[in-house]
Amino acid sequence: MSYMKRVFGPSALALAVSAPAAFADVSAADVWGQWKTQMENSGQTLTVGSESMVGDTLTISDLKTRMETPEAGFSVSMSSLTFKENGDGTVTIGMPDSYPMVLDIHPPGEDAGKVNLSVRQTGMSMTASGNPGEISYAYAGQEIAVMLDSIEVPDAEGVDFAGGLRLAGFAGTYTFGAGDVQPFSSTFEAASMTIDLDIQAPEEDGALTFNFKASDIKGTSDGQIPSGIDYNDMAAAMAAGFAVSGGLDFGATTYDFDFKDGYEAMKVAATMASGGISFDMSPEGMSYNTKSAGLDLTLSGSEIPLPQINLKMAESAFGLTMPITKSDAPQNVGLLLKVVDLAVPEDIWGMIDPAGGLPHDPATIIFDATGTANWLVDIMAPDAEQQMMSGGMPGQLHTLDLNELELSIAGASVTANGGFTFDNNDLMTWGGMPAPEGAIDVSLMGVNGLIDKLVGMGLLPQDQAMGGKMMMGMFAKPGDGPDTMTSKIEVKADGSVFANGQQLK
Repeated sequence: MSYMKRVFGPSALALAVSAPAAFADVSAADVWGQWKTQMENSGQTLTVGSESMVGDTLTISDLKTRMETPEAGFSVSMSSLTFKENGDGTVTIGMPDSYPMVLDIHPPGEDAGKVNLSVRQTGMSMTASGNPGEISYAYAGQEIAVMLDSIEVPDAEGVDFAGGLRLAGFAGTYTFGAGDVQPFSSTFEAASMTIDLDIQAPEEDGALTFNFKASDIKGTSDGQIPSGIDYNDMAAAMAAGFAVSGGLDFGATTYDFDFKDGYEAMKVAATMASGGISFDMSPEGMSYNTKSAGLDLTLSGSEIPLPQINLKMAESAFGLTMPITKSDAPQNVGLLLKVVDLAVPEDIWGMIDPAGGLPHDPATIIFDATGTANWLVDIMAPDAEQQMMSGGMPGQLHTLDLNELELSIAGASVTANGGFTFDNNDLMTWGGMPAPEGAIDVSLMGVNGLIDKLVGMGLLPQDQAMGGKMMMGMFAKPGDGPDTMTSKIEVKADGSVFANGQQLK
């Protein structure tokens, strides 16, 4: 996974934010000049066979662009590109219906490879408007597809690759400003997106197929990009003002995965009612969030002890927020893990609880924590690893709030919330850790009953059950309802610890 990040990360981000900016201005010559400037600023090289202005149309022939990183290169070729002045301050951009792209992978010390792709467009239209200080354009089309033509990698003789990504019924807008730090914003929507991959290795009795389709896709992005940015040095890019944020939401989704390798096999099929992803990256920090609703997942395969397993989940979410630049000031941190109403089939319950002694209700797990922290080293710098190993604390934690903790399963639940502050000037009280101060409130419901049932089923030894109940008795007190307990854990600035007012340390 880290190898894929190193290869694709910088080039993909650069291409994503720079390519559309090439197609916008209010005159043909200015559009072309803007494109060349954007390509240069994003680290891409551009060569053309010829440029000719005939009447109101500027034609660029034999165009080639390339972006290079230490471990990969990406190139695009177009036979021609046209910019037609419409006489009303707008420009219509014409592109080939099909053109090739090539991804070269050449990590140092490893075998090189090549992925050959082609872009195919149907009914594509694009119009630029505005002024050189703020260029806007709108585009739409019936379909655009990025197709996998071939993969050239070592030891892949006799393996057939096919696949592609398609967007149908798409439209969007894009605006790019001027200046040394250039702002941009975009909107996008598509009726559907499909991804298909088919790999066949008949000589090894192997095959892999993957099919994905999502509907009602809507996305936005905005940010700013400094001129001459080097995506291999994100610390310098951040210092120069780089910032990007965006999101993508989608409706009903289906996907399936089928894998075979000799006697081993695995099949996954799923549907989802909706989902989404959002991200933000700037000197103030980074955040990444995903969400889904209405998941229905079916698994089968040679390593699964049942004919198939069906899982259902009402809702899920993941969120991560963290600082990414060196700073003396605290910045936001956060972690969200959310699984709501995860239901497993009765076949699974039957293996654990054949007598039906436990409630088979769906399970819920929620962990939501936020706080503030700061890095004392620059984790985005090329020498970040050396900075980390130089000794001393790499960062500081200032506050931590547990907004919500919930674990509900088999008729029992545990919930908690609270918060702490941390004194980074006191590393003695807690043996090198910043001294915490704060409290957390915990509630338990049905836990004693669940322990008794597990003992009766033979799943939990009696001595371990007694030990668990004794620990709960030390830290918790009876609640208002049957089989409920509550606890308030307090940590004082002097290092003392209390449970329900009773000092433990």
